[in-house]
Amino acid sequence: MKNNRLIETWEIIGLIFSFFVLSVVGYDELHLKCWFKFPTIVSIATGLSGGFIATIVVLYFERKHRQNKLSKIYNNIAGQYIRFDIGQDNTPKSTVTIFDEVPHPSEIKSKSPSLQEDNRKLPIELKYLGENTFTIKADYWYSKNCKVEALIEFNESNKLIAHGRYLYTEGEFKGHFGTYTIYKFQEDDNKLLVLYQHIFPREMNFNPDANRGWEIWQRNETKQL
Repeated sequence: MKNNRLIETWEIIGLIFSFFVLSVVGYDELHLKCWFKFPTIVSIATGLSGGFIATIVVLYFERKHRQNKLSKIYNNIAGQYIRFDIGQDNTPKSTVTIFDEVPHPSEIKSKSPSLQEDNRKLPIELKYLGENTFTIKADYWYSKNCKVEALIEFNESNKLIAHGRYLYTEGEFKGHFGTYTIYKFQEDDNKLLVLYQHIFPREMNFNPDANRGWEIWQRNETKQL
């Protein structure tokens, strides 16, 4: 993750020093007249100081422009989502196509809900941190009260694909983690395609090779259940 600061600490120190040098030289020329014997030294000092200040000003506005440009792009992605659908690569693909047909897990009466039944329509929050980076907070496994946190970063060149790691922070699978690959739908700004891959623990009960799949996240424009 890149630094989001518009100006670095060392740059601030350099600016203070440069302004100090210019102030001393200016005061000397107006009042003391001591350094007129060394015009070359004065010229070098003022030139370096003025050049440093000008460079930092240019860098600041370049960073500000970049920050505004990225914010405009990524603020369209940040926000509240609901998991519209989910599946694993080794299971049949779901046929749900209409949002209103997706039941919330609280409406499922089964004592052993399926992967889809226990994970659809749960809330997800994408928060933009700056540059190409987001944090994610997502609910999983309604019956097990699991929660996941993730950090992802979009590709700098196309800004359509993001990669990152998720970690279960609450619930039965606390401590488990894996990877996300997230794709932005170019034709629909309200949906994200998410591919997940379990990484740890490396146990047969959580078979990493089988525990991988896909999710559809849809922007939440309705009140949470």
